[in-house]
Amino acid sequence: MKKYLPALVCGFGASVITTVPGLKDLGCCLFVPVAAMLSVILYKRTDNSILKIEAVAAVGFGFVTGVVAAFFASCFDILITFIARSNEFTAALPQTESMIKSLKLGPIVDESLKMLKNIAAEISRTGFSPLYTVFIFISNLITFSIFGILGGLIGMLFVNKKT
Repeated sequence: MKKYLPALVCGFGASVITTVPGLKDLGCCLFVPVAAMLSVILYKRTDNSILKIEAVAAVGFGFVTGVVAAFFASCFDILITFIARSNEFTAALPQTESMIKSLKLGPIVDESLKMLKNIAAEISRTGFSPLYTVFIFISNLITFSIFGILGGLIGMLFVNKKT
């Protein structure tokens, strides 16, 4: 557990930064990879060996950083949505609906839009939607993990270049 402490701390830090409204869109593509790189660098500084970091370890640090960031970013997003009873999803749904309807894709799309409207209505009414919660957790978990792994590998290259 002590080995992955830098990944836990950096993942939490990335999740906090991704809750800032203007910076939220850069979370998966910028902050999570940077946090994963930083976790590899911090691990190397705390580890007293002169060995190079292997790719498996770098992938592990990146993955753990991404999972921690995804978990806490999702929790923060759900908490803020609960308090505000609104979020980017509910704000963008009318424009998304008009764009999708203009494509005339058929009855399946109409059913999907009905489901999305129900999610938005739940959020507006109670501040919480179980389906939105599942979607946001899965979405963040996939994207943050992938970008975390990439950041871990880049951090490995950076650290191993120095040694």
